[in-house]
Amino acid sequence: MNLSKHFTLAEFLRSETAIRHDIEMTPPDSVLANLDRLANEVLEPIRAAAMCSIHINSGYRPMELNRLVGGSSNSDHMYGRAADIIAPDLELRAFARIARHACGSLPVAKLLVEFSQWLHVSIEPLGSLPRREFLVASREAGKTVYKPWEVA
Repeated sequence: MNLSKHFTLAEFLRSETAIRHDIEMTPPDSVLANLDRLANEVLEPIRAAAMCSIHINSGYRPMELNRLVGGSSNSDHMYGRAADIIAPDLELRAFARIARHACGSLPVAKLLVEFSQWLHVSIEPLGSLPRREFLVASREAGKTVYKPWEVA
């Protein structure tokens, strides 16, 4: 099922952990609506700005899957409002700069550079104003630390 021109529902549901633990990945209608918004209102514009494909590492996570992968107890992934993405054709720092610039006019809640590996992008619940938080996540002394993303 296509959610947008370049993104399918299957991309948001792919999870080796869910397969190993036999977790049902069929999203409820409310999650499906959020995934549609995320794909069309945020990921498609970021893809257009980057001028290359985007790979979704992690999309929708039912509560059990989110717990198993160590996600936050209030993770936007559980509601279909977040995706962890990379652009295979771009170095992460270049992709991050392009995505941040594109997000200036998009309904983005957060854009995080996580652990120098991927970008986490999330949208606000429908009807909420976008916060447009730009952060960098790293591990320090075994804990995840979020710092403001300084533009270089």
